[in-house]
Order: sequence, then structure tokens, then C-alpha cells
Amino acid sequence: MAFKSILFVSLLVAAVVIPLAQSQIIPALLSVIRIDGILYCTVNGNVGPGGPNATPVFANATVQLQCDSGNNVVSTVTTTGSGVLSILLDSINYLLSSLLSTCRLVVTTPLASCNVNLSPTGILTSALQFVGNTVVNVAPVGFVLHIN
Repeated sequence: MAFKSILFVSLLVAAVVIPLAQSQIIPALLSVIRIDGILYCTVNGNVGPGGPNATPVFANATVQLQCDSGNNVVSTVTTTGSGVLSILLDSINYLLSSLLSTCRLVVTTPLASCNVNLSPTGILTSALQFVGNTVVNVAPVGFVLHIN
């Protein structure tokens, strides 16, 4: 009889504890890391001196998320007609600290594609930074031109 009582209490505790644990653990594991930004058609890919309204965007540019010194291309996206880039990553596969320290955004489309007066050989790159506090949001720090 004592065994049945212990078994019943154990099952009752499990029935209460497991849903509570899942409600806290599963959303954390299934959260999404979102990398968002706007790429501008400037020598550094950032907003120019006239502000965002005066700075043309870099539409249809190919942007890669590269990790481990560029040896691992995690994602490739094309900016929208408004220069917007958006990458979604599963947080189960990528730790935020690792993403911020070993990954960068690389624009593989030559700058001359959006403005013939800009470098035909340079490559824009940007480190990443954490922004926000509700969803894991990451954004480019600021693009820098690297001449090949």
C-alpha cells in the first residue's frame, strides 16, 4: 500500500513539475536569433552625412554571415529593395557569445554595383552586436571597407 502511495505522489509531482519546466525551458531553447540591419550604398555601408533619407540603400546585395574566420558561411541573404537584411538563426545551434565573437557580416556584392564611383574591389564587413532585451536581436556594428 505504501508503494502505491509513493508512486501516486511521485506521478502527481511529475504532472505538476514537468509542464512548469517545459514552459520555461522549451521557449528558451527554441528562441530565434535575429540579425537585422539596413545596408547603405556608401563607402562604409552605413548612413552618410545627409542622414538616412539622403543616403541611398544598397538594394539586392548579397550578404553572408561568416563565422570562424570566414571558413564557415552560416547564412546568405539578399538585401531587399530597401536595403534591409534579415537573418534568422536557431539558438539551439548558435550560442550568442560565439556568434558575437567569431562571426561577421560580409557583403559579397561589389560596391560598384550600387554606385560606379565606389570601389570595385573592396569588400564591406561588419562585426555584430547584441541589441534589445526581449528577443535575441543582433545588428551590424558598422560596415568597414576592406580593399583586396
